[in-house]
Amino acid sequence: MELIYRTDYTITEDMCHRHVDLGFALKEDAKALKIVYSYSPKVYEGEDALEKAVEAFKEAYGAHPIDLEEVKVEMPLKNHVTLSLEKEEDLVGTAHRHNNNIVVEVSDKVATVGFKPTKITKGEYKITLSVHAILCKVYAHVEVYAL
Repeated sequence: MELIYRTDYTITEDMCHRHVDLGFALKEDAKALKIVYSYSPKVYEGEDALEKAVEAFKEAYGAHPIDLEEVKVEMPLKNHVTLSLEKEEDLVGTAHRHNNNIVVEVSDKVATVGFKPTKITKGEYKITLSVHAILCKVYAHVEVYAL
């Protein structure tokens, strides 16, 4: 197993609903790719959490009245940043899960749920971090291994 790509990335509140593209090149064919991805913090526990939740509800539901009890059900608030993988503009798969620590494996025979089995050949690959909800500064870590 060879580490072929590693990065740490900081995601800030102004990046909500945006995508972060992280490209890497595979210099030779491999049997599989293994991606280790994590970000933290997952849970936002700031003193203004309820206020942020109310604002998010207002943004999402517009002129509809906000029921504070419905908002409280969503507590604690969570950051949500997901991962997808492309091989030369072809989508290999996505991990739009709420877990903030995931491992993705892809080979020509098998792949992690959400990804399709894909022959791992040399070329350009892209990991996209999709920022769905961000309530504070988040630190993401990505490692890619060729097997």
